[in-house]
Amino acid sequence: MTPDPITIATLQMDAVRLGAGSTVEANRQACADAIDQAAALGAAVVCLPECCTTMGVPPGDPETIEELPGPSYELWSERARQGGLMVIGWQLEAAVGGHYNTAMVIGPDGALLGRYRKVHITPNAASRGQLAGDDFPVFETPLGPVGVMICYDAYFPEQARILALKGARVLFYPTMSDGRGEAVWELVAKARAVDNAVWVVAAVMRNRHRCYGGVFAPNGQVVGAGSTWSEGLVTASVDLSRELVSEGHSGLAEPVVMQKLYWYSRRPEVYGELSTIHPTLTLDDVIAGED
Repeated sequence: MTPDPITIATLQMDAVRLGAGSTVEANRQACADAIDQAAALGAAVVCLPECCTTMGVPPGDPETIEELPGPSYELWSERARQGGLMVIGWQLEAAVGGHYNTAMVIGPDGALLGRYRKVHITPNAASRGQLAGDDFPVFETPLGPVGVMICYDAYFPEQARILALKGARVLFYPTMSDGRGEAVWELVAKARAVDNAVWVVAAVMRNRHRCYGGVFAPNGQVVGAGSTWSEGLVTASVDLSRELVSEGHSGLAEPVVMQKLYWYSRRPEVYGELSTIHPTLTLDDVIAGED
C-alpha cells in the first residue's frame, strides 16, 4: 500500500475547446501528456475523464471503439510504468453486439488491474449501441481498494454504497459534466463521499456546464479545487489512511469513526423493498412534454 500522504491528480478537459475536429489519437496523446505531467508532480494516481478519447470525433468513426487491451491502454500503460503512477483511464470498449463505456485501472507497473463497465447508461447511449455492465468490482491497488463510477452512475446512490461496503476507500469518478447543472453536480459528488465516508476523485470533461473536477474528502470538503473550472490537472495531497471521526455522535460521548458507525447502524433486513419496487416506464414516460 502506498504510504500516506499522497498526491492525487485528476484531469479536466474542455469539450467546447476540442470542438468537432479532434481525432481519437490526438485525444489519446493529450491524455498521455497529462499522465506525464502528473508523474512530474509526484502524483501516485491520475484519473482521466469520461469521453477523453472520443470528444470532438465525428460519430461513427470506427476508431472511437477499441479493444481492451488496445491502443489507449498500450500508450497509457507505458506512461504509467515510466512515471510509476496509477492511471484510471477511459474508453469505449468493443463487445459482441455493441460496446461498453469502460474505465480501466492501470497499475504503476503498467499492468491492467481491471476494468469497470458502466452499469447505468442513458437512453441516448443505449440507442447508439452502448451496453450496460452488471457488476460493481472493487480493485486491489497500491492505494488500497478502489472502485469506479462513471458519470450517470453517480445519480444512483446504491452504487457508491455497494462499493464502500465492499471495502473501496476511494471512488474514482470520470464524468462528462452534468446536465442538471453545476450546483447539483457538486452536491452529488459531495454526497457520495459523505454518505459513505470515502474519498471521491472526479475527472470532468466540460460540456455545457462548468462542473469542476477535484478531490472530495469523506467530510464533503473539496480538496485541491474550489467551485471553479479550468482546463488541465487538479492535484491534491491527501492522507487516505485517516478515518472520518466525529465526537458525541448519536448520543455517544466518545469520538466515533463515522463509516464504522454507519455500517453498525445499517438495517439491511428492512431494505428488501429497494430491489423489488421498480416502476414500469416507457421512454415516452421519461421524456418531458411541452405544456
